[in-house]
Amino acid sequence: MNRLIDDSKILQDLVNNDNSNIDFNKYFPNVNFRLLEDYYNSFIMRDEQLLKVAEDMDLLDCGKLEEVLIKIKNTKVDYSSLNKNLIDEIDIELNKFIKIASGPRYWAAIRKWGKLEIWGENYLDQNDKTYNENNCLTVACGFNHLVSLRKNYTLSILGIDRLIQRKGIPTDSGYIAVACGVTHSVALRLDGSVATWGSNEVNQLDNSPSDGGYIAIACGEFHSVALHKNGTIATWGNNKAHQLDNCPLDGGYISIACGKYHSLALREDRNIVIWGDINRVESPKENDYIAISCGGSHSVALTKKGTIRIWIYSNWDQINNLPQDGEYISVACGNCHTVALRKDGSIVTFGDNTYNQRDGSPTEGIYIAIACGEYYSIALREDGKIVVWGDKKGNYN
Repeated sequence: MNRLIDDSKILQDLVNNDNSNIDFNKYFPNVNFRLLEDYYNSFIMRDEQLLKVAEDMDLLDCGKLEEVLIKIKNTKVDYSSLNKNLIDEIDIELNKFIKIASGPRYWAAIRKWGKLEIWGENYLDQNDKTYNENNCLTVACGFNHLVSLRKNYTLSILGIDRLIQRKGIPTDSGYIAVACGVTHSVALRLDGSVATWGSNEVNQLDNSPSDGGYIAIACGEFHSVALHKNGTIATWGNNKAHQLDNCPLDGGYISIACGKYHSLALREDRNIVIWGDINRVESPKENDYIAISCGGSHSVALTKKGTIRIWIYSNWDQINNLPQDGEYISVACGNCHTVALRKDGSIVTFGDNTYNQRDGSPTEGIYIAIACGEYYSIALREDGKIVVWGDKKGNYN
């Protein structure tokens, strides 16, 4: 991605020129100065490591932009020395979506400057205007709750708390990843330890690991899985549906995923192991897999050639219109449908269509990320726009 700010002379003029009484709002009525101010404030909260990450990603010239925003905030600047398109370009760029996430019947996205947006059915009481997350790094979606990981490595939660999803949420910092079940949540700390909170009504939190060294986490509806840096797997929580049965005890694993009541793990030798409530399905014998994903009652994997393999545990038409071609680079699973992203940025949707899950699947545009809810799908285009299709009932714009 090209830098937005390449003209150092314009920047220098803007930073040095402080002898004017020009009202920026008068001359730039379309510029969202509150957004710029919030973005500046988010820089103050970032530590040097995050700032370096942003610079390495080549999104913006972060150090110079901070000086610009300080001047905009504290000084009247002569607009004649400013490229009038500069702030508009910054505004457009920062408002692009860069991450997406999906709950069962709602979805979320994060703008480049950290603003968290939520649409869909009001499962979270997201119409509560008191919740305003402008410093979001990543997000995980549960059934009636959502957990945001902020850029200062702290956690925040939104949701209807009738099932005590908020109970015990950590208030310290140092978190780097989050995952959500139906009524519980898991967060991974920088030191590799795991924090759990929320409802324990059906033992979702029981026997969570007390040691450190974990590098990835995932949640099913009422169970959780964590991957250790030594390649072993820990699993805990409810086992009423045999979610924990036959969890592999050996090592060598590099990736994990959870369905409602089953789990999937990818080994460094490219084999896959499946366990949980899947008594009729054996783990695949092939060893050419590179990525995995779990649906409600099916699992999907990508091979080294970019082809798709699928395993179903009860027949809900999950294999309908299964692509036979290759060059896929990513897959995401809903309850009984799947979305696949090709190398060229195009998208294919297959599986059950009882609730119109496949209807409206995009046929144009270049996409860079995909996610699935129960009966809908969401994709992020390379231009920062979002497309949603399937059984969606929210007001998205």
